[in-house]
Amino acid sequence: MTVTSDPPTAEQKQRKLPNLGKEPTTTYSELDGRSKRFLWGSLLTMFTMGIVVLFLLPFGYMFVTSLKTESQIAQGTILPKSAVTAEYADAQFDLVRITGPDGELQAITLLPEGAGGADAEVFDWDGSWDTFLAELEAAGADPADVTVYSAGTTGRSGSGVSLLMPGQDAAVLISGAAAPEPLEFDGSTESLDAALVESGYAIDQVALFAMPDPDGGNPSLALLRPGAAINALVPVDQLPTRVDWDFTYEGLGPVVEEQLGISLDEAVLYTVPAADGSLNGVGIISLDGDPSAFLDPAVQAPEAVDTGDAALATTLDETFNVEVRQLELYEVPTDDGTVQLALLERGAESSVFVDPDDVDAEPIVWEGRIQTIDPVLEFDPTLKNYPDAWRAMDFGTKLRNTAIIAGLGMAGTIMSSTLVAYGLSRFRMPFKGLIMLSLIATIILPRFVTLVPTYIVFDRLGWIGTWWPLIIPHFFANAYNVFLLRQFFLTIPRDLDEAAAIDGAGPLRTLLTVILPQAKGALLAVALFHFFFAWNDFLEPLLYLAARPDLQPISIGLYQFLGLYDANIPLIQAGALLGMLVPILVFLGLQKIFLKGIDLSGSVK
Repeated sequence: MTVTSDPPTAEQKQRKLPNLGKEPTTTYSELDGRSKRFLWGSLLTMFTMGIVVLFLLPFGYMFVTSLKTESQIAQGTILPKSAVTAEYADAQFDLVRITGPDGELQAITLLPEGAGGADAEVFDWDGSWDTFLAELEAAGADPADVTVYSAGTTGRSGSGVSLLMPGQDAAVLISGAAAPEPLEFDGSTESLDAALVESGYAIDQVALFAMPDPDGGNPSLALLRPGAAINALVPVDQLPTRVDWDFTYEGLGPVVEEQLGISLDEAVLYTVPAADGSLNGVGIISLDGDPSAFLDPAVQAPEAVDTGDAALATTLDETFNVEVRQLELYEVPTDDGTVQLALLERGAESSVFVDPDDVDAEPIVWEGRIQTIDPVLEFDPTLKNYPDAWRAMDFGTKLRNTAIIAGLGMAGTIMSSTLVAYGLSRFRMPFKGLIMLSLIATIILPRFVTLVPTYIVFDRLGWIGTWWPLIIPHFFANAYNVFLLRQFFLTIPRDLDEAAAIDGAGPLRTLLTVILPQAKGALLAVALFHFFFAWNDFLEPLLYLAARPDLQPISIGLYQFLGLYDANIPLIQAGALLGMLVPILVFLGLQKIFLKGIDLSGSVK
């Protein structure tokens, strides 16, 4: 029997053709269950990845910022980029008058154009030494009697040359800050207190610093007001180094003997002037020491220049010829297209550029606002902030202190919480439910409620200024950790305990050989919980170790570091990353075991 069928119609043929290049017509309701699960799983994965990226963005910002310099922060770019510069030498300098209270000319300073600051008294000159010598003669000074000094003073960027009038003190070349002055001191606490009164601070309000001395032959100490030792104009390794002491007159003497090799009554006191004319504190130095160590870090002491037998004009010419200006490159639009030019003079409506490949060519005047064109930047990361932060924060000592506090406290937490949880989960005792309820209730008790009575107890025990208040309490169990371990122990069948008892094992041996081997994940979770808590704890170390900087952990070190270098954002980010490095490495190394011990409900399996 032959079966025949009608040929397909045109509509049926059209329906069989693949839907290529057209909008799909399948709706969500037409999908099967597997496709729907795949679609929802993909959306959930994308959402989770977005949350993870948002969570990691602050850490990415910290890392990228730590690779920048302070000048790169002002660039406003995400990555660490520096302006590309070109060398350019010229002889354009300002003449700045330095006058005394009576208007008498004390010195003339030559600085790179514009470097004198807004308050500098600049007078016009044509760049010729003849005009400059005429200015000296008009002031009544013989050029042969003028002393030449290097000039790098407060508020003035770049190097220059100062010409000191005959009979004037070189201290006038230090703009805005007087030279250190000796103070009356007879070795008594009363005279030292009187010296501190001038700076406006008492003995327990100042910090003790060893002043920087590159040559090592002029040791000195200084009692400085808060923040006085920090100055963004000098490198970190040239800042004063903090010296630990007990903030008392009695404790100052041994430190002076150790640092300076003299007794306190043999020392000489000087004022420590600030760049703005106020006092930073009181300096301590030996009788034959050099008080220039107490100049503000922003102030560079003027140094005489040996002119030899050369004429003054020749000396100045030779000095300034070695000065090279670094000009920033910009992408400047011209009639021939966009070219890279070096900015010579910045203006509001027009700016002057030079060709970096031909600096001797005629300068180019470009009409337009400089803000509308982009500077030429290059990727320029630096790792210098990390060693600087390590030294400035004394990170090695803080890391050791934190490891000891966290390690000993972690050991005490595991031992005590395990024993309490084992007893509550395995032994019959009267009022066990009430005991457990009371223990859980302490979790919701605010920490600040017990802070004052706990401090009083530790103070009477003589533990203030030691690590004991941060370690010993953890040997008496923690309600949260006890609850987690108890919940885990309850899931372990009691048949194992009974089997161990039949074999002659007592409660302690059962705990060590039966319970604990199965609770490795839970124990590690508890250990890491405490480790992270101790690593980040700030309040209690600050309360108990405020007078012992040598025992303080990283959390306190970072807080003090932030207060000292709050203007140096890259240095702060580098210090913060150093503080987070150990917890991150610990978690990444143990995350599989850690996550195994915790289920999604927050309790231990």
